Amino acid sequence: MRTPSLLLALVFVGCGSAQLMTGGTGGGGTARVDGGPTGGGGAATGGGTAGGAATGGGNTAGGSASAGGSTAGGSAFAGGSAGGGSAGGSTAGGSALAGGSAGGNAAGGSVSGGGSAGGGSSGGGTAGCTPTSCPSGCCLNGTCQPGTQPLACGTNGDACLTCMMNESCTNQACGIDPQSMWRVRPTSARVAATKIGGSSWDSFGGDPDPFVNVYCPATSSSVTASTSTVDNSYTPTWTSGECTMTAAALMSAGFAFSVYDSDGVLGGADDLIAPKTTVVLTSATLMAGTVTRGPISALTSITFTLTRM
Repeated sequence: MRTPSLLLALVFVGCGSAQLMTGGTGGGGTARVDGGPTGGGGAATGGGTAGGAATGGGNTAGGSASAGGSTAGGSAFAGGSAGGGSAGGSTAGGSALAGGSAGGNAAGGSVSGGGSAGGGSSGGGTAGCTPTSCPSGCCLNGTCQPGTQPLACGTNGDACLTCMMNESCTNQACGIDPQSMWRVRPTSARVAATKIGGSSWDSFGGDPDPFVNVYCPATSSSVTASTSTVDNSYTPTWTSGECTMTAAALMSAGFAFSVYDSDGVLGGADDLIAPKTTVVLTSATLMAGTVTRGPISALTSITFTLTRM
């Protein structure tokens, strides 16, 4: 009399349902391999609607949900848009690890391996240094600075500037400080082979013996400083003859120089190489630290160094 029972079991298996070890689709059962034809798989520990587990996925669901339904806190490991909720639950807190359409519709969902969203729609950190938060200074590495130092100069919340050599931060702008003191000194020159009229520099055909007179400011009627005399040279260099002036004076009145060939006590009057010549400087020239003039009369060129004190 066992035949009817056996036939009934075979008919049940042939209908395409999953093999049930404990319980059915209503709750408490375990789905071992494949779900049924309608989707969602068999029900594991939590029942068929929320918490049902389908390892292989149902025919309709398209993807498998390991645990979790359509409510908060569920997670989808390999699921699609059905079979246990969208992906990680439709409300805050869900996480999608390997696919799914979202990581929670509200903020807080996270997407580890795919998904079209994966986080909240808002956030943000600190504002940092801006023209609004730093109107009277400048910004350096996100921090407002006074903007009055050569290494951090500026205002209106702009990026701080580093002033160049010979510049200072004046009125929160890099430039030459008008009141800064500068040393002016002739350093080298080139003299023409002959005097303007074509005669030699010395009576017996010797080379010139040049020296420089410096006037600071240029309007001065008397010589402020003189270099030493370099004997018998068309390319003299000097380490003396300096004067000092403010940047404002150098950029307005300027300084002046003249160059002579020294003939000594027995040679008579010194021969003029270059007459008194005014040099008015610019901020760019001061920053450069040198200025060259020439040719002037029998002077091919002369160079001055400009050093901030």
